[in-house]
Amino acid sequence: LDRVYLPTAWFAEEGTNVTELRAGRSSPAIRRLLDRALDEVDEILVPAGMIGTAIVNTRLAMEAEVICTIARSLSEKLRRNDPLASRVTLSKRQYIGCCIAGVLRAIWHR
Repeated sequence: LDRVYLPTAWFAEEGTNVTELRAGRSSPAIRRLLDRALDEVDEILVPAGMIGTAIVNTRLAMEAEVICTIARSLSEKLRRNDPLASRVTLSKRQYIGCCIAGVLRAIWHR
C-alpha cells in the first residue's frame, strides 16, 4: 500500500529515511528504528494484557487474551527476524499455541 506508520522524526533521529524501507534487508539504523517501535508496542502490551481480567463476558475476555498473546509473540519474532528481508508471521503451530494460551489465561483469571 506504500504507507509508513512510523514517525518520520524517528528516521531523521536514526540518520536514515523512509526510502530505506524498500531495501531487501534492514540497515543498522532501520533495525534501531524498528526496535524502538517494538519497545513502544511492548510497553502498550503490558496494560493491554490486563484487559481480559476487566471484561465480564468470558468469550470476549478469551478473545482479548488471545489477541494480546499473538501480539506479544509477533513482537518477539519481529525482534529476532528482519521484516524487510522476509515476511514475519506465526506458524500454524505458534498461532494455535497463542490461542490456547490466551484462552487458558482468560479462564485462569475468572
